[in-house]
Amino acid sequence: MTRDIIPFSELYGENWSRPNFDPHFDNIRTRTKYLHHCSQCRKIPKRSCYTKGHMAFCTVHIKDKDSNWVRHGQRFTVQSGGCDAHPRVQGYNHAIADAFKTGVPAGIEAFDEYDRRDERAELTADAHTEPRGDTPATGDAESILAEADAEAEDQIEKGEYDPEVTVKALRELANRKKWAEKDRRKGTSKPA
Repeated sequence: MTRDIIPFSELYGENWSRPNFDPHFDNIRTRTKYLHHCSQCRKIPKRSCYTKGHMAFCTVHIKDKDSNWVRHGQRFTVQSGGCDAHPRVQGYNHAIADAFKTGVPAGIEAFDEYDRRDERAELTADAHTEPRGDTPATGDAESILAEADAEAEDQIEKGEYDPEVTVKALRELANRKKWAEKDRRKGTSKPA
């Protein structure tokens, strides 16, 4: 039996199992759906889009309406900067991206590295759990840069600044912009 690149069942719970799973889940925890396409296959998503690392569900711990710690579960494309509420420039969902990029399987412990009582997790408890409607997957470049700048300034003040992290964040932003432009061009080339 081959080992999964990430522990899908442990991360995503009962909704990952075959009878419950729907590739159109916008949030695997809440079972909300949003019709979408796989940005790599350019087709209707399948389970394999998740097992191949094209798409994933956010693994960040948040508090649900009953104040229980749960995985966020919002869908995002792995090549993007992460889920809308938990971008990788803020340190979230790196284990997923790293596992698929390197091909080295990640154990469940890789997804529990941060303190679940972290203030950032508390602030995101009301993160997207409803269908997103027309929310663009790429995000606003200016707000992403502003977040990255604020994060870098905070790290400098704490004496924890790592230029490598900033370079990675800027590369991710460039990739997001490139894919958004490709999607925009493909969208405008389709017949009306």
